[in-house]
Amino acid sequence: MDATQSADPSRTESIVFSNEELTEIIRRAAGKARRPGETTVTYEEMLAVGEELGIDASDLQAAASEVSSGRSRKKRVIRQKLEFFHHLISYVTVMGGLFLINLVTSPGYFWVVFPAIAWGIGLTSHAGRIYLNEKAALLGVEEVEACSRYEQRRSDRKARMEAKRQRRFERHQRRREVL
Repeated sequence: MDATQSADPSRTESIVFSNEELTEIIRRAAGKARRPGETTVTYEEMLAVGEELGIDASDLQAAASEVSSGRSRKKRVIRQKLEFFHHLISYVTVMGGLFLINLVTSPGYFWVVFPAIAWGIGLTSHAGRIYLNEKAALLGVEEVEACSRYEQRRSDRKARMEAKRQRRFERHQRRREVL
């Protein structure tokens, strides 16, 4: 869209916007229409805007569900990271204390390495779970849908192979009965 189109109010019927432009226009307009300090939109307000734009309510509900599930996944990942850092602080503190106790009580035998390795394995496992969950939370809807379609095709293929194996078995049984 060029400046001449936006400057001429009589030509507003012929202006065409892409989906990205429409999204940005609505985002900006919604930000200006809100009262100062108000940053949220109620569900009813969202439905009213959708109705004005000709968007089906079920499509809005599905989109809102996708957004809120992504938000809750991100919150869970943040909480898990915080728990991991608490775990890490506990590990460093306790291992430091055990190291000092080891130096004072038995400097000739370095026994602190055994609890450090054992607890370190658990800490590494905890970090791995955090990383994998974060990666899953960052997956977009398209990737998740693609994974579920792949799993569906895989299970369909397994079912077809099982049915084919069953038919072969039955055919083999009938041949044995004839002989």
